[in-house]
Amino acid sequence: MILAIVVRGKNISSAMGNWAKKILPQIKSIDVAVGVIIGSENKVLVTRRPDNVDQAGLWEFPGGKVESSETIYAALFRELKEELNIEVQSASFLNKIPHSYEKYHVTLHTWCVDAFKGEPIGMQGQPVRWIAVPDLENLNFPEANREIIIALKEKII
Repeated sequence: MILAIVVRGKNISSAMGNWAKKILPQIKSIDVAVGVIIGSENKVLVTRRPDNVDQAGLWEFPGGKVESSETIYAALFRELKEELNIEVQSASFLNKIPHSYEKYHVTLHTWCVDAFKGEPIGMQGQPVRWIAVPDLENLNFPEANREIIIALKEKII
């Protein structure tokens, strides 16, 4: 939940000074570059989150945090190389999804990757699966990923 104090249509939280920062919740905000890798027969690649991280064991579309010194597009290329050992050749923007969890806010910047070099493998030992878009709803995903699945159904089916 994001809290702001509004008086007569004006956000005054930032004008209230340090005491407001002490009483208002400080929510971490994370930008994430997400790659929906499209393979043969319109199957997409998903990976399973490790057991020692937030939202452990859930399936997700690969990607990761955008570093402060890089663009979202550059983060997409870097993350997919690090996670799957593939080189993105072509990607098109799919959607931008803001989502708030209890402890943080995330914005997913989602790209459809339709051309890449290499064979995707889980570089950190994570399971990797190709799955048909209609079957995505049978897997457990983080809540923020649900809008990606909806967009894919509209785009591919």
